[in-house]
Amino acid sequence: MSLEDAINRLAAAIEASNAIQTGAGPVTSQAEAPPKRSTPKAATPKVTPAPKPEPGAEAVTKQAVGDKIVALIQANQRAAAVKILNDHGAKALSDVKEVDYQSVYDAASALLDAVG
Repeated sequence: MSLEDAINRLAAAIEASNAIQTGAGPVTSQAEAPPKRSTPKAATPKVTPAPKPEPGAEAVTKQAVGDKIVALIQANQRAAAVKILNDHGAKALSDVKEVDYQSVYDAASALLDAVG
């Protein structure tokens, strides 16, 4: 391909691009516009709402759960804190699902009460 052919093709591509962007009309030549690829839509994850707490009962927050886990660690019960998290399918506090906050909180509270 010669330099002149390359410049002509580039100019045609620029004109086609400008026509598409300004809505001046459809591009009539396949050489001017590359074929459009159909991209598959990404699957949207289904979001399940968190269960609502019972009336009159306050919802346990991630902060409250974290405070209990920290209290366990400070009470020299690191292994127990890790076991509680593992029992709920988590390796760290950030892995605990919101629906499990109450049970993790209750387990940590019970252990803290037992330790003293």
